[in-house]
Amino acid sequence: VATLIRTVGVCLFACLVLWMIYRYRYALARYYRERRAATCLAAIGIGGLCVLGYSGLTSSMYFREAVAVYSSDPARLSHNAEVRVAELGSLSMNFPPRIGGPSSVFPVAGIAVLALLVAGLWVRRRNLAPLDFFGITYLAIIAVWPYDDPRFWIPAIPSMTVWVYAAASVVSARFSIARLVSRI
Repeated sequence: VATLIRTVGVCLFACLVLWMIYRYRYALARYYRERRAATCLAAIGIGGLCVLGYSGLTSSMYFREAVAVYSSDPARLSHNAEVRVAELGSLSMNFPPRIGGPSSVFPVAGIAVLALLVAGLWVRRRNLAPLDFFGITYLAIIAVWPYDDPRFWIPAIPSMTVWVYAAASVVSARFSIARLVSRI
C-alpha cells in the first residue's frame, strides 16, 4: 500500500489497528469465545476487503515497479537490508552516508543501534504504546522500501529514541557505577 501511494504515512492506519488489537486482546479473546460465528463472519468480511485491496494494489504502476525491482534481482532484498543498516548507522552517527565519510563504520554502528532498538522494544514489550506500533510498522515499510533516501528515517526517530532509552536504562541500572563499586 505504501508503494501504491508513494508514502509511508499509510502505516498510521496499520499502527492504530495493531495497537487496538493489542490493547483489547483479552476482551477480543473473550468475545471470540462467546460469539464464534459472528467472529468468523467478521474475519471473512475483513479477508474479503483485504483481497479487494490487494487487487487494487497489484494494478498500481508503483507496485508493479517495486515487484519488478525485486523479482528481476532477488539479491536486491539482501542489498536493501545492507543499505538500511548502513543508513541507520549513518543516522546514529549524524553523518550523511553519501558524502563519503567512514563508510566501513556505518554498518557496524547500524548493527549496534539495531541491537539497541530490539533490546529496547523487548524491554517495553509488556506496555506497548501506539508510538511503538507506529515505529514497528514504519520500520517494516522502510525495510522493504525499494528506494534509497535517508530522509525516510526521520519519522522513525521518536520511536527509536524511546527504544534506545529503554534499553540504555536497563543496562545502566544493571551496570551502575555504585553497584560495581560496592562489589569491590
